[in-house]
Amino acid sequence: MPRNGFRVCTTDSNHALPIAPNLLDRNFSVSAPGRVRLADITHVPADEDWLYLAVVLDRFSRKVVGWATCCHLRTELPPGA
Repeated sequence: MPRNGFRVCTTDSNHALPIAPNLLDRNFSVSAPGRVRLADITHVPADEDWLYLAVVLDRFSRKVVGWATCCHLRTELPPGA
């Protein structure tokens, strides 16, 4: 472990949990707003813990259409969950 206590942690893909289908199949061209939305979750260090940030983007406009923050990473975090 590095001296500052930070340890890199990546996604564990070796699990039996359901995996969402890849609906875009790398076809990222969109003809109108509101047809394709993309989402991601990240974490931000805050005081003595982590703050989790979920963001939803409209692929056409590349604008944020929803976001949520919370101190946990449960399923109710993402907007619209």
